[in-house]
Amino acid sequence: MSTPTTCGTISVVTVPASNVGPFYTAPSDAPMRVLVRNRGGTLIFIAFESSAVNGVTVTSARFELPDGVSEVFILQPRQDIFAVSLGPGRLSFTASEALPKET
Repeated sequence: MSTPTTCGTISVVTVPASNVGPFYTAPSDAPMRVLVRNRGGTLIFIAFESSAVNGVTVTSARFELPDGVSEVFILQPRQDIFAVSLGPGRLSFTASEALPKET
């Protein structure tokens, strides 16, 4: 059976944040394709580890998503994805199986 598609729109915490949690965690049984769109008005940093997004220094461990831009990320089973912004930010995401199983 396939993993159901999940979607949502969230407010993104401003960097530096005292506690950054994942906005999505892949289930334990399937790699997931996550489409993320910056709907905020400010730059959003995205990474697979909270320590990579929660700071203002440039690092290769995070991805910068400008306002109005979408990007697709592939997550392994149980992998997290995190986001922070430079100001009040919002993002929308849709997650679906990267490799759907045949029925």
